[in-house]
Amino acid sequence: RNDTPFFTTRSCRLEVEIMAVCKDSSFTSDDHAVVEYEAFRDDYDDVEFIDPLPDSLQCPVCLSALKQPHLLSCCGSHMCENCISPIQAKGKACPCCREEEYSTMLDKRTRGRVLGLRVRCNKDGCDWTGELGDLVKHLSKKCLYVEEVCPHGCGESFPRHLLQTHQQDECPQRPLDVQLGSLQRQFSQKYEQLQQQVMEQEKKHGEDMQKLLEKEKKHDKDKKELQQQLLEQEKKHNEDKKELQQQLMEQRQQLAQQEKKHEKDKKDLLQQLAYQEKKREEDKEALQQQLAHQEKKHEDDKKALQQLLARQKSPPLRGGMDKIDGAMKWVKQHSRRRYECGRNAKVEGDLFVFVGFGTRDFGGGSVGVVKILEPMTAELNYFECEIVNKGLRTALGVGLGDRTYPLDRMPGWNRTGIGYHADDGSMFHETGSGSKYGPICTTGDRMGCGVDFSGKAGFNQAFVFFTKNGKKVGSPVAVNKLKNGFYPIVGLDSPGEQVQYLGHRHWAQS
Repeated sequence: RNDTPFFTTRSCRLEVEIMAVCKDSSFTSDDHAVVEYEAFRDDYDDVEFIDPLPDSLQCPVCLSALKQPHLLSCCGSHMCENCISPIQAKGKACPCCREEEYSTMLDKRTRGRVLGLRVRCNKDGCDWTGELGDLVKHLSKKCLYVEEVCPHGCGESFPRHLLQTHQQDECPQRPLDVQLGSLQRQFSQKYEQLQQQVMEQEKKHGEDMQKLLEKEKKHDKDKKELQQQLLEQEKKHNEDKKELQQQLMEQRQQLAQQEKKHEKDKKDLLQQLAYQEKKREEDKEALQQQLAHQEKKHEDDKKALQQLLARQKSPPLRGGMDKIDGAMKWVKQHSRRRYECGRNAKVEGDLFVFVGFGTRDFGGGSVGVVKILEPMTAELNYFECEIVNKGLRTALGVGLGDRTYPLDRMPGWNRTGIGYHADDGSMFHETGSGSKYGPICTTGDRMGCGVDFSGKAGFNQAFVFFTKNGKKVGSPVAVNKLKNGFYPIVGLDSPGEQVQYLGHRHWAQS
């Protein structure tokens, strides 16, 4: 072993194969492994390492993994034996520290670290990984992709996993008993394959016959079901036909009755129209009489006032009788005035009626607002309205605002305003964007609004609450107290809407 010069992996493997067939009985398999290992450990340049090679295990001269690593006494570096021996033999300085006097020795621990590095098998198709020290054993005994020469002497070589097939079935120089055994195996395999095919075909034939019988059975069953369905459909068709004929006769009778009723309704409407015309004339005469009576009363009041002024001997008013007439007219109008309404709303007693087109219908600018000129007080802190007619969209609301609140903005849409709207149950506070607050309201519902002046909301603030049919909805909202007071406002924005004002009253706070 010591006389063996430099071995490569391939030459090592060839040497081991030669030794394996050696007739010397004293040369055991363990000796083969020793020779193979000692030869391989000096040359593994063609080995692929899995992990990056550490710097401590890399030779600074050949820049590869250490082969027979020797430790230098001068600087403690490691070099391959084949790299440092020529340098030391020529008496040259250390390549690392440039020291001229130094000695070297084989470092077995470092050699064990090198042999413990993980590597891959360099044979195509083999996925073995392991330590460098086990690679030779793997290549010589276990690797199925190492090529070996046919032992029958044909001169061809094959990978181990194909060599047995070649020896038994393909090699032209294989023995006669091997050829006979190969033919027997081929015949047995072919016979088994044919038997297997016959059995599979018989099994498939049986399954096909079973499926065919099931299909025929299912076909007969479907045929009977279809015939039954056809009979039922024919029966149902006849029944539907009779029913449709009966409905047609009934519809004809209803149409005749409706035509007769239409003629009757037409006569009734004409009679009502004539009656309304007659009544309108009568109402016109009554209004004219009432107007004449009011003018007469006005003259009497004027004379009474003149007589009163004459008795008091007061100087006449500047402007004469025209000023007196204007003063009396203003006093009469403002003594009865309780509401202030916009151009799209009308007040009939305590009934508020929308007379515009509706903002969403004809492009905006058609909101009608009625302002009740009775501000909220601690004694009368609540008012209520009843929806007589919800109109086209129930676009109405109740709320509060100051004395200057505009008459074309829904409650809560403008500054100093807060309102509760019936169409979606939203609450608006000084903005056109509302938030979900309570339930929606419709015809027959009562909507109310009140103010809590108890001071619970904080300094210079009050709580505003809303009700539906006498019950509170949502949570009270804290608002700043208005300098001009809180005035009730009712907004209308849909054709046909009518709201009845029910007046002020006291709401006791719990």
